Amino acid sequence: MGSVGSSLFLADCVKFKGDLGDVLSDFAPCYGPGLRSKRMEEMMQELFRLQDLNQNGMLEEAELLKLNEKIAILHGADVAAAQRRFSQIFRSELDPEGRPITFSRFRRYMFRMLDSMDPDEPTQAMIMDQFIAEADLAIATFPKSLKVNAGFMRVQPPVGFDKL
Repeated sequence: MGSVGSSLFLADCVKFKGDLGDVLSDFAPCYGPGLRSKRMEEMMQELFRLQDLNQNGMLEEAELLKLNEKIAILHGADVAAAQRRFSQIFRSELDPEGRPITFSRFRRYMFRMLDSMDPDEPTQAMIMDQFIAEADLAIATFPKSLKVNAGFMRVQPPVGFDKL
């Protein structure tokens, strides 16, 4: 499943103490309100992999904006509004300075967001399927404009910053 494997996730999230209760309590900071199914974990890794356009293992604000610009184009939506929306989400939910984030931070936010939309896992899986399909379609439709080299992305000023 790409560069974001379960060993990276486990290294970030679990400190084995020997007993099952301790292991489960160690998972809590990463898993939020509870453990997730293997299917949901794999879908989350796939979505992160698709959004990590330069494949450096970190999600950068510019990657999120660039991919969602293309998704907005596919939907016939306002590209500037999409840029503002996803910049605001990145800055308010992921990193206020716009610095690249790890999979575990992305995962925590996404599961928190999914839980707030609907606590039913099959429904969450359908939402994730849609997110993955849209990202995959944008990458397939605009391969040259979404292909980037490592180090190409950088922290962006918030959208609208130049108008202050």
